[in-house]
Amino acid sequence: MVPAILFWLPAFLMPETFPQKIFLSDSPALSLSGAMTGLPAPTLALMAFFFWLITGYLLVALNHRYLFLKTRSLLPLFFFLTLTSPVIGLSEINNFTLTIPVFVIILHIIFRTYRNNRLDLTFYTAAFWIGIASLISLKSSFFMIVICISLLSLRPFYPREWLVSLFGFLTPWALYFGIFYLIGHDPENLLGNILPAFLSTHPGRSLSTMQFIFLIYLGVLTIAGTVFLFLSLPAMKTRSRKFHMIFFWSAVLALFLMFRFRSGWLSFFTFLAIPLSYLYAFYFAAEKSSLVKRILFDLYFAGIIALIVAGMAG
Repeated sequence: MVPAILFWLPAFLMPETFPQKIFLSDSPALSLSGAMTGLPAPTLALMAFFFWLITGYLLVALNHRYLFLKTRSLLPLFFFLTLTSPVIGLSEINNFTLTIPVFVIILHIIFRTYRNNRLDLTFYTAAFWIGIASLISLKSSFFMIVICISLLSLRPFYPREWLVSLFGFLTPWALYFGIFYLIGHDPENLLGNILPAFLSTHPGRSLSTMQFIFLIYLGVLTIAGTVFLFLSLPAMKTRSRKFHMIFFWSAVLALFLMFRFRSGWLSFFTFLAIPLSYLYAFYFAAEKSSLVKRILFDLYFAGIIALIVAGMAG
């Protein structure tokens, strides 16, 4: 926790140099596009820190409950907090990232269905949360792909579980359209605004040379961690293997979204940070240490410090 907080301090003390990026737009359930513009920059950074701190603790609690990292560790929290720090500048607050804690809660819900071979309608609750999240950001509906992957990986095939998942996702939207119809709005006008909002994204921003170098390093670290993970799969319990594969496909989904919405690809980096945090934690928290791991971990620290120095110098 101490290094993670230290890596956030420049955002609190020098918000002009390391600003917290916020891009909120109106959506079916959110109308805060101008609500935060008047807040002081340090306050925005502090709010973002506590928001990601809570999300990070949800990640830690998920591992403590199912122990798929083989050890109880705060490393997922450390990596998630540092990857979302304004010092690195690869994460932002927007409609989509506001739903990231909902995604972690969904993981808590669906993981507990493992080894329950009887019909389990828990996925209705998970899909219902996704429906609510999609009212905040339409792109959060992509979380339903994770639901489908989980149904294929964790559950026997029960058609009713797939059906109730669809109903769970549609329930918040049915309530939304029903309420607006009762107060006199035309549902056709609401439907006409959905597709443009789904496809739209705010303009991207250019990255500095140090940010590009750090991204390249993260790519190297991700390759090393992925290779280590796949080599470790045969020795894992079946449950842990299935959970890690869900994280793997979540990362693939995040990369797809970053490629699909290229102009605003940084909007989805925080989503990618969830599987990356678990991957890095699994890699560095393994029982066997090595010189390569120590070097890579030190380089992670050095990269963040270099970003701070470059930001202050620039």
